[in-house]
Amino acid sequence: MTDLNQAIETLSHHEEGVFPRKALETLLDNQEAVNPQLLDYLESVAIDPTGTIESWQTDFLVVALFLLAQFRDVRAYQPLIKLLNKLDSETDWILGEEGLSRILASVCDGDVTPLQALAENPEIAEYIRSEAFYALLTLVCRGQWDKSALHDYCRRMLEGGLNYEGGYLRISLTHICEMMMFSDLLETIRNCYQKWPEMSEFIRFDEVEESLQSGEADEFGLSFHRDYITDAIADLEKHACFVAGDGAEGDDLDGFDLSELFGSPDDVASEVEGFFANAETQETFVRDLPKVGRNDPCPCGSGKKFKKCCGK
Repeated sequence: MTDLNQAIETLSHHEEGVFPRKALETLLDNQEAVNPQLLDYLESVAIDPTGTIESWQTDFLVVALFLLAQFRDVRAYQPLIKLLNKLDSETDWILGEEGLSRILASVCDGDVTPLQALAENPEIAEYIRSEAFYALLTLVCRGQWDKSALHDYCRRMLEGGLNYEGGYLRISLTHICEMMMFSDLLETIRNCYQKWPEMSEFIRFDEVEESLQSGEADEFGLSFHRDYITDAIADLEKHACFVAGDGAEGDDLDGFDLSELFGSPDDVASEVEGFFANAETQETFVRDLPKVGRNDPCPCGSGKKFKKCCGK
């Protein structure tokens, strides 16, 4: 088996929590040889994503997408669009949860029409539709689409052009308005909040209003969308599929003496009694935070899902 084939095999059956840097470097060093294989794989998944899932052949997909994006291979655009149009909320997990918008922007060569069609397709997962909107933002940041065109598109979507009932996608569009400082769309956004009050579960309207009236673009949020994929290894190193699951760190307490942290049983009982006695006289403290689902956009504005950002 050649080094290239071995690297592909490693990446196709990677161990969770182990980052395959050497295998990725091998593929990056052999772009000319690996490119056709990446494209063939993507096209096969696009033809039959359900079969790919059922045969447990999805591990390599995230890697292939990031590498094709770094290579700026526009031949990946159509099969990727074809794949995304076939995925719903039950199957979109095969894409991973970071970087999709920047991958789309990296391979589309400025062709926004398929992106807009993707964003407006009511039959596919809302997460994918949201990422298509953010891909348009990246294109504006890279000078491949006019800011005024994005402004008009956001206005059209928020004013009724979006075939969608709910707050999730309108929050994505609102976030883009904040990052681009489309302050003249404030009243349009206000109307959306009045019609879809669940938008406040992500971010309150008064916060959006303050942001748009400040005259300062959301640079922190924009930092997650500004660039193409230029360093696949750096992006994949932080990707959920290569990060150990919750509880992977700090499980080994062998040899750690916990006795110094606690008093005698009588001391502990006394402390507990005192705690509950005091608690009876205290008012209940309730955090005034919006309810955010694990798969909803994170309220911090990163553009990531809550469970992969502040909800970790």
